[in-house]
Amino acid sequence: MKRRQFTKGLVASVLATPLLPSLAQAIQTSQSIKVSGPITGGRHGYPFCSYAGDLSHFGYVEEEYFIEGTATRYQANGELGFDGKWSVEPMGTYPFKTRLLVRRPQDHSRFNGTVVTEWLNTTAGHDTCTIGMVTNGLYQNGFVYVGVSCQEVGITGVTDKPQGLHAWDPQRYGSLSIPGDSISYDIFSQAGKAVGPNRSRQGVDPLAGLKVKQVIATGASQSGGRLRTYINAIHLRDKVFDGFLPTIQFGAGYAFSDITVDKKTGAPAKNRELYASLIRDDLKTPVFMVNSETEVLVNSRARQPDSDYLRFWEVAGASHVPAGWDRIINKIRERDGLYDSGPAELGSEVLWQDAADAALMHLISWIDAGKLPPVAEPIKLSTAEGKPVVMRDEFGNAKGGLRLPELEAPIATYDSALQALNAANGLRGTTTPLTAGTLKALYPTHQDYVDKVTAAAKECKSSGYILAPCLGRYIEQAKQASLAS
Repeated sequence: MKRRQFTKGLVASVLATPLLPSLAQAIQTSQSIKVSGPITGGRHGYPFCSYAGDLSHFGYVEEEYFIEGTATRYQANGELGFDGKWSVEPMGTYPFKTRLLVRRPQDHSRFNGTVVTEWLNTTAGHDTCTIGMVTNGLYQNGFVYVGVSCQEVGITGVTDKPQGLHAWDPQRYGSLSIPGDSISYDIFSQAGKAVGPNRSRQGVDPLAGLKVKQVIATGASQSGGRLRTYINAIHLRDKVFDGFLPTIQFGAGYAFSDITVDKKTGAPAKNRELYASLIRDDLKTPVFMVNSETEVLVNSRARQPDSDYLRFWEVAGASHVPAGWDRIINKIRERDGLYDSGPAELGSEVLWQDAADAALMHLISWIDAGKLPPVAEPIKLSTAEGKPVVMRDEFGNAKGGLRLPELEAPIATYDSALQALNAANGLRGTTTPLTAGTLKALYPTHQDYVDKVTAAAKECKSSGYILAPCLGRYIEQAKQASLAS
């Protein structure tokens, strides 16, 4: 395979262009990393994409740290085949400086020993957190969260709508630099090491002395695709993470070039290199994938059977960008002066994040004790005109899949299968209320509805698909629901 041209970012363009180092130099990567912080000051006085509510309610603090060093650029060594058994070789090192967003228990005794490290998503032209934003399983169960800015566009933004760290707070973030996405994989490894059990205890500790037992990697959507590449090509090489939780991803991994997004608009680059693939089957590290209904048609080619090291849940009715997510992210965008993401009422009201919280807890038991997580039936598909289609029940909802109470005690049709990436609600799906006559037939009284939701929520809890706090929330929501509206 030909070596790909390394495209310099906006910040790196002011630097002298280095010659590629020798292979011996390239192999000697990640030997040292400088950590500074906690970071304070700047135009806003708080970190970008900080938590939307009050973390002190959970006994947590949120801090930000900078990490800097040199990171390796890789290129594929051979074909990026569908089996996911990818190999890479180093192609040089480049300086970088980026940030870690840390949320940790203030009381060290509440820490459960696990750090969840998220590859922050940059599809919107800026960093976006996913896990621990809509649901609170992280904080209710004593995890440490670390969000990592791994990609160039998160730092520099895009020219049409500059919302990257440089534009949002130049005083705070002006020194940060990632000269291209091809070094993002090694940046993620180094970030994982910086918060892992064997991290350096000299100098600044971003975890304030917490004793770490294990580190889990997660990433959603585009970041889920990059995490797929990391699992298939980098993990066996670096062995930083103890488990993986990729979410809402489309069954393909990115290559190792710098071409990811159009740097003018932030849209996916037309010439980006994306390869359909399975998760390689020779790993001995647990991988738990959680998808919504949105990805099911595209991802159908990459479905894999569950195994001793792989679990895959598809949440029926849930959308890639559910309405509950939009409501939270729009509050953050209003607070931070960012561009609106669109009306939340367009999206599905079914959250895949509840299942992801449960999956995370299962992942811990899987790593610690070898306890296999529960399986979930995939969403049922048929074929029409040679293409996969979702099979639907009498209410228009998907058959099969992990079925949350919204599907077992329906009051709406949740149509979330991807229609088109450029459609107004292509990633959001829709929520269409059932007719008054249908609702009356299903639930003659409001208490009938509450009873059916309660039974469905209890079944989900006993099956391991949701955590205990979700049970009470579902029941309370059912009590407050107005079926007439």
